[in-house]
Amino acid sequence: IVGDSNMSEHATFLKVGATSLLLRMLEEPNVVLRDMTLENPIRAIREISHDMTCRRKVRLANGREVSALDIQREYLDRAMRYADSRDLPPLELRALEMWEHCVTAIESDPMKLDSEIDWVIKLRLLERYMAKHDLALSSPRIAQLDLAYHDVTRARSLYYLLERREQVERIVSDDEIATATTTPPQSTRARLR
Repeated sequence: IVGDSNMSEHATFLKVGATSLLLRMLEEPNVVLRDMTLENPIRAIREISHDMTCRRKVRLANGREVSALDIQREYLDRAMRYADSRDLPPLELRALEMWEHCVTAIESDPMKLDSEIDWVIKLRLLERYMAKHDLALSSPRIAQLDLAYHDVTRARSLYYLLERREQVERIVSDDEIATATTTPPQSTRARLR
């Protein structure tokens, strides 16, 4: 399961915004993206997910080897060139800026994203807990914390605890969320429903 466990508003906004921008690019006949088809996507996801540097090489279908960071940089650079010649909606521009920020941070020090990206937020949390209680990563208490981070019940979720303590970045406020549940965006078909 890829991305189902995202808790961070920042990570979710970035994922949806970058996907929207890439889909917009793919719909245009004159936009050509380099083929980055993975030789074995399941193995590649497993290998990438265990590499906190994002530099582990995986094989593409064409035999070339690249890292997750190489793939992100390739698509990001292409999206930035695309945006330079288009009038993108503000939310897609914001997603593009966030995407650039994250890729740049990962290139220099992924731990700079410890209030924005789930895997970094959770890693910092687990590291602090392990150090405080002198525990190994293999400890059942750490496994329990790992799961508790993703709990969708606000009262039990470690992510929501960090959110209440203002230790993670938010994209929208609770008031904006409450308003959105009853007032749809006026520029979409949701307004008609």
